[in-house]
This record gives sequence, C-alpha cells and structure tokens, in this order.
Amino acid sequence: MGDDQVKLRKRLEKLLKLPGNDRCVDCSKRGPRWASANLGVFMCIDCSGIHRALGVHISFVRSVNLDSWTTKQVEVGGCKGLFLQEFPHSFRLNSPPFLSQLYALSPCLVYGSERQ
Repeated sequence: MGDDQVKLRKRLEKLLKLPGNDRCVDCSKRGPRWASANLGVFMCIDCSGIHRALGVHISFVRSVNLDSWTTKQVEVGGCKGLFLQEFPHSFRLNSPPFLSQLYALSPCLVYGSERQ
C-alpha cells in the first residue's frame, strides 16, 4: 500500500471518530466500516449492500479499509474532508428495505450529484 493510501485511510479513520460518524447513517448500527464517496456518509456492511444495489449513480460505496480511495473521493465525498456527521434524522430508518425508496427521491439524487 502506497503512502497516499495510508494517509487517506488515516483521514477516513479520523472522520469516523467524529460525533455521529460512529453509527451507520441508515440503521444506526455502531462501527460503520463502509462509506458512500459521493454522499459523504458512513454505513454498516448490511446497508452498504443496499447502497450498492441502488447503483453508483446514486451511492458510490467503498470500504474504509478494503478499497483504495482517491484524494478526490475523500475530499468531494467528505465535503473537503468532513464527512456528513449528522445526516438529517428524518433520513435515518430502522427498516433498511425502504432505503432504496429513500435514496431514489430526487432531493437525495440532487444532494449526491452536487457533492461529486
């Protein structure tokens, strides 16, 4: 692993320690290890599968520690390195099957596309 990847992973680990990022954005499970690079949110492995099924045009999912990241993905997805710490509470659901309906709503698509 190159020096750039080590630095980017350290940045992601630092972001995970910020208040609100210690839980999955969708189901609130502790210890998320996945992220949407274009939405700038962290999620658990279960919700990452749902996000992947939505398509990369809606949510570009990466593993915090298994995938390679680019500086652009961390900066753009993280709004210059600050992943969204508190996704609007009304967007948090305890029933992941409804996530596809949630993220397919046009405000979420606009939000994600503006962050790319």
